Amino acid sequence: MQISPKVQQALDDARSHLMRFAVAGSLTVTVISAVLLPLSHADAANLPPGNLAEHPQAGSAIDCQKRRVSDGDTVTGFCNGRETRIRLYCIDAPETSQGEWGKASGAYLESMMDHRFKLIIHDTDRYGRSIGEIFNSDGRNLNVEMAGSGAAVVYQQYCNDSHYYDAEDFAKQNGFGVWTATDPLIQAPWDYRRQQREITAPDR
Repeated sequence: MQISPKVQQALDDARSHLMRFAVAGSLTVTVISAVLLPLSHADAANLPPGNLAEHPQAGSAIDCQKRRVSDGDTVTGFCNGRETRIRLYCIDAPETSQGEWGKASGAYLESMMDHRFKLIIHDTDRYGRSIGEIFNSDGRNLNVEMAGSGAAVVYQQYCNDSHYYDAEDFAKQNGFGVWTATDPLIQAPWDYRRQQREITAPDR
């Protein structure tokens, strides 16, 4: 499926806006991306750590190599000597079958993600995937960037971290990604999955 020019432009605008604030090597200038732009310094202090060095669990980060990106919230890496399936913490991306936004979200994550990355694991889901946050080699938190760019939405059922909602609000305010006014994502990923289960469920 081709990504429409409107969808591609929404993601390109978000990427351009984010990367202007991703200053390599700086721990004081925001690498949480443009999320900090419209906020006061006091508000910014309460946002999630955008850089691995500032993360409270930085000491538990493990080294990984990218194997493949399945979609906008699921990747496979080679971590600690074994292949590891990773479900990105706190976000939910459009399904690959969910129109062009599904394909665009995965392509966006693929384009932003380094071959070598750090992983902080928060939990394991029922499918055996590691639920975690991914950090690029320069320390940028890609989970936050996916929410802040509108390439994914906050997974409301499983995310209690208000900071991610701040990132999503910024994407909404700026019409980034799935929040673009010209071609928005019509259905939340979890609603889409539920609908698909109902469609495919055998009649009782």
